[in-house]
Amino acid sequence: MTAIKIPVRVVGTNTRRRDPTPRPSERPPAATRAAAIQEVAEAQEVATAREVAPTREVATTHKVATTHEVAAAQDRLLTEVLSIADNLERALAVAQDSPIRQGVVITHRDVLQLLRRHGLERIDAHQQPFDPQWHEAVDVVPARELDVEPGTVVQVMLPGYRRGEQLFRPARVVVAQ
Repeated sequence: MTAIKIPVRVVGTNTRRRDPTPRPSERPPAATRAAAIQEVAEAQEVATAREVAPTREVATTHKVATTHEVAAAQDRLLTEVLSIADNLERALAVAQDSPIRQGVVITHRDVLQLLRRHGLERIDAHQQPFDPQWHEAVDVVPARELDVEPGTVVQVMLPGYRRGEQLFRPARVVVAQ
C-alpha cells in the first residue's frame, strides 16, 4: 500500500491566551482589587434589595388584606350571634316560669358569654342620658308623663354593643323629650 500525501495549508493560529485572568505582571494593585470586590458586593446588595423590597411590600399588603377580611368575617358572624341573643331575650320576655324558660335562660347566658369572649360589651342605656355616640333614638315620649328628665332613655328596644371604645351596634332606644 502506498501512502498518499495531501498538502495541508495552515492558515494562521491564534496563540493568545483565552484565560481572562491577567498574568501576575498585569494584575492591578491589591487596593484596586479590594475596591472592585467591594463594588461588586454593593451591586449585588442593591440588586437583592430591589428584588426583596417588592416581595416584602406584597407580603405586607397581603397580610393586611387577609387580616381585614378575617376581621370582617368575624364581625358578620358576631352580628348573626347578636340576632340570636335578641331572639332569646324576646323569648324570655314572654315565657312563663317553666323548665323550657330555664333552658332559654342558660342558652342566653352562654351566648352573652361568647360575645364577651370576642370583645363585645353590652351598652347600658336604660335610665341613662341619651348619647348619640352609643344610642339610636327610635321614638320619643313626653318627659312630663313619665316624670323623668328630658333626654333620658326610658326604654331599650334593642340593646347595643361596643368593642372597647368602638361602637359595634347602637342601642335602639326610646327617649323622653
